[in-house]
Amino acid sequence: MKCYMVNITLPEEFTPEFMALIPSQRAYINKLMGRGVVSTYTLSIDRTTLWVTMFGDNMLEIESYIDKFPMKAFMDIDIEEAMFHNNAAHYVFPMSLN
Repeated sequence: MKCYMVNITLPEEFTPEFMALIPSQRAYINKLMGRGVVSTYTLSIDRTTLWVTMFGDNMLEIESYIDKFPMKAFMDIDIEEAMFHNNAAHYVFPMSLN
């Protein structure tokens, strides 16, 4: 699996139409997180940028997931392949109840 960093610029003003899509966007992202496609989903404090870490076999696969984002029509999207992706979760060992 390859790692991709997705930088998404959101509109400056959130219209009622945009706001109505938030629950379906979150549900889709949660589904992709459960499948291991999305690793991180981060919103900037000013709510203008989303950063998404995604895993897939190639750029076309990542684009196919993004094409299904309910909010896609409101997003300016830039995708870059990453060399690697580390996070603290890789260093936390699971607790054993033994």
